[in-house]
Amino acid sequence: MCATYGEIVRGLSSYGRAVVRYAPCVKTLLQSAQEVLQDSVDRAGAERHLRQAEAQYNKKEPRNTEELFAEDASGILKSKTKRLKQHSGRSQARAEKGRTLQSLKSHLWPQIMLAAALDFPDWDQDLFMHIAIKVMAGYFELQGLQVETKDGIRVWQLREQVKKIIAECSSSVGVCRYELSESTS
Repeated sequence: MCATYGEIVRGLSSYGRAVVRYAPCVKTLLQSAQEVLQDSVDRAGAERHLRQAEAQYNKKEPRNTEELFAEDASGILKSKTKRLKQHSGRSQARAEKGRTLQSLKSHLWPQIMLAAALDFPDWDQDLFMHIAIKVMAGYFELQGLQVETKDGIRVWQLREQVKKIIAECSSSVGVCRYELSESTS
C-alpha cells in the first residue's frame, strides 16, 4: 500500500513541475499542488463509492478499496498533468498567432523555478518533491494520522539548491522556509 501512496507523491511532484513549466503564475506552487490533490482525492473517493455500490448490487466482495483509491488518485494526477501540457500547447499556438502573448508574459514564474522545472536528473530530490511531500503529509495529518517526513536528499548541494529557491521565491512557492527533516544517510 505504501508504494501506491508514493505514486501520488510522485504524481504531485510531476504536476508541480508541469505547473511551473506550462501554466501562468496565478497561484503559489503549494496552492496548486493542494488543490490538485484535493480534486484527485474527491474524484477517487467518488470512484471508490461507485465501486462499492456496484459490488453491493452484484453481491460481490469489493477489492481492497484503499489500494484502489491510491491507484485512482495517482492516475487522476497523471491525467491532470497530461491535460495541463496539452492545454499549454494549444495556448502557445494561439499566442504565436498573436492573440494572447501579452497575457502569458505577465504571469511568468521566477527564472530559478523555471530552471528547476526543466532540470530532471535529480527529480526525486528537488523543490517539486519537497512541495509534494509537504502537501501529502498535510493530507495525512488532516486524516488524523501522525506523519514524520524526511527529505531523502543525500547530497547537501541539492538540499541547498532547494533552500535557495524557497528563500528567493517564497511568494511564488508558497513556503517561507525549508520544512522537511533532513535525511542523514
